[in-house]
Amino acid sequence: MNGRCLPGVLLLTAAVLTPARASDLSDIKESQKKILERLDEQDKILKDIQTKLQQMPAAAAARPQIDPNKIYQIAVGSSAIRGPKNAPVTLVEFSDFQ
Repeated sequence: MNGRCLPGVLLLTAAVLTPARASDLSDIKESQKKILERLDEQDKILKDIQTKLQQMPAAAAARPQIDPNKIYQIAVGSSAIRGPKNAPVTLVEFSDFQ
């Protein structure tokens, strides 16, 4: 190894091994404390959401089921009609022309 590279290596090693200042460590500890507090808050929110999700199926079971065979009677009134008024099937289109 060339003797000229050795001072650069020693300088780099000295910079890496320099102990951190107390203020740097306290800043790191404060940041870590804030991160941990935020994680705790997020854990509480997550648990609340999980509790609400577990309660949802009971509420969904109470909802009435849709009958696919039900025939809905819709009064057409004075709406424009195409075809016979006593047709077995009536298609109703709702629209808004603004």
